[in-house]
Amino acid sequence: MIPVILESPCRRTRDYTEDQARRYLRECIWDCLLRGESPYASHQMLTTVLNDDVDDQRAKGIDAGYAWWGGAEYVVMYEDLGRSEGMQAALDHARLVGKQVFYRSIR
Repeated sequence: MIPVILESPCRRTRDYTEDQARRYLRECIWDCLLRGESPYASHQMLTTVLNDDVDDQRAKGIDAGYAWWGGAEYVVMYEDLGRSEGMQAALDHARLVGKQVFYRSIR
């Protein structure tokens, strides 16, 4: 299995609810597994203990997620629901650290 960083929307927007984003994330994880990848989606795990609506907790979660990037082969960005602010920050980070990004759609 290839270790990858999985990025997808997490926060609710006017276009989708947080529950819809979480269901979509599960579909993305499944898609990665079918491709022979072992995905890490920090926004799935860390938001269960950190409040994404509290700025310093959100920043701590983002930093904790980036700590795992060194072990990943590349980043996969699932964009069926659009690109969130957090996804854009991850894309900027990928460019900064030279990590390859693949854009995906599963719908």
